[in-house]
Amino acid sequence: MSTLTDIREKVIGIVRDNAGKLLNPEDYYRIITAAINRYSKIKPAPKVADITGNSTHDYTLPPGWIDEFSRIIYIEYPIGDVPATLLDSSDDYEIYQSPTEKKIRLKNEAPAASASFRVAFTIPRAATTIPDNDVDALCNLASSFCLDELANVYAQSSDSTIGADSVDHKSKSQEYASRAK
Repeated sequence: MSTLTDIREKVIGIVRDNAGKLLNPEDYYRIITAAINRYSKIKPAPKVADITGNSTHDYTLPPGWIDEFSRIIYIEYPIGDVPATLLDSSDDYEIYQSPTEKKIRLKNEAPAASASFRVAFTIPRAATTIPDNDVDALCNLASSFCLDELANVYAQSSDSTIGADSVDHKSKSQEYASRAK
């Protein structure tokens, strides 16, 4: 399990910003957070919650649900069957939008107060929930974002009027953009 600091150190090693354009640690943290958000869209983290029945069809979304991000992976009802009894997503449940909120609607079941159902759903990743075998890929993605940012910094720089101390900002920008790809 990697921490945000571990990931930042790996990204700094890949980027090798010798000119010091990304000096502020917050620059790296901001970019790494953007990379984690992108990664989360492709490979979100799973979360599981048990919801107690109330003899109705509609239930509040589980704690941790992120509107516009989370989706249901499965609903198990009743809990404890071997093999597990999973409800069919198209026939047995839906996310229902009432005028005030979204709810899980069990179309064919109304669990009693003595029963629960299990909901597995997706949430965004955090640095500590990136699987170890994906950390390098995440670091490469974050490094690509950093290199794009460096390419933009150099693309916006103007050339010096003194030829002796001049840096070709256009070629620096192209170099960073090429590395980002």
